[in-house]
Amino acid sequence: QRKIIYTCLDKYCQQKIKVTELAGIVSQYTAHQHGNHSLPLTIVNMAQRFKNKINLLLPIGKFGKDAASPRYLSTILSPITRKIFPELDDPLLTYQRDDQEIEPDYYVPIIPMVLVNGSEGIGTGWSTKVPKNDPIKIVDIIKKMIYGEEPVKLIEELNHTSSMVMFDKSGNIKQYNSASEILKEF
Repeated sequence: QRKIIYTCLDKYCQQKIKVTELAGIVSQYTAHQHGNHSLPLTIVNMAQRFKNKINLLLPIGKFGKDAASPRYLSTILSPITRKIFPELDDPLLTYQRDDQEIEPDYYVPIIPMVLVNGSEGIGTGWSTKVPKNDPIKIVDIIKKMIYGEEPVKLIEELNHTSSMVMFDKSGNIKQYNSASEILKEF
């Protein structure tokens, strides 16, 4: 997703674009080396309204459960995406290099998108599932934490996950037992 967001924010998704065309641009622009099949599917998932609490891409075409082939679908950057990833933060980002500057090592969205849209994945010996959460509740928790208040009621609502394994802010694998642990660290 980071490669797609980087490509779209930089210049390639300001106008309606075919999903397969965007996948090709992302692959070339970010030195993507993991095959061409995963990018179109990821772009489709980022645009499907029923899969996300906040869409970073807008769907143009049949993006439903039985989505049409990516070559028939188009997308465009959602207007909210640049608000979640403010342009003012761009100079703070560190970028990966592969004979050219490619995507940032990480983004710092104004709200933790992993808690908003959730995440699910399998790695060697690990699996993780972070459920989707209401973005308004996430923002309320962040505001309370900024002002030194204890957002107990809201955090209890988010703590319905038994365990989550993901990278911490130093890039190490860490097990979190609640959404509040993730919020406190980041």
